[in-house]
Amino acid sequence: MKKIFLAIFFSVLFFASQTQAQSWEKAIGIRLGFPSSITYKQFIAEKAAIEGILGTRGFVGYRSINLAAAYQIHNTILDDDFGELRWYFGAGGTLNVLNFNRNFIVNEGRLSTGVQGYIGVDYNFNDAPINISLDWVPTFLFTGFGDGFGGEYGGFAIRYIF
Repeated sequence: MKKIFLAIFFSVLFFASQTQAQSWEKAIGIRLGFPSSITYKQFIAEKAAIEGILGTRGFVGYRSINLAAAYQIHNTILDDDFGELRWYFGAGGTLNVLNFNRNFIVNEGRLSTGVQGYIGVDYNFNDAPINISLDWVPTFLFTGFGDGFGGEYGGFAIRYIF
């Protein structure tokens, strides 16, 4: 079922009849990485954006749902006939709900909260309503499972601009 959903999602992205210029306000898409997520980004000023991320990750006996929000500042690196390349930085917060089996016998749930930093690059195509980004999101969790610093967060996102 997930493969069918992803196929439909990418078909809508690539065959959409509406195109956008490099200037955009809102975009929604998927984020592959740690954790895999749905992402929504909206510019609130020329260089400032807010991003909301809803994700999940899991292993054998472990599952988490992640909710994050960030404020980001974007700066142009290159702007040509094909699109615009920008780098960005920012900060935000995260809330993680965890559920895991301890020794595969007892189910436990925990709540983690933390702060995140963002640094990355994104690219907007002039002739297609597509935005792609790659970032690293160092995270410090105050509470819950895995508290302390985590450098494994971040990912690759592809968004539909509307």
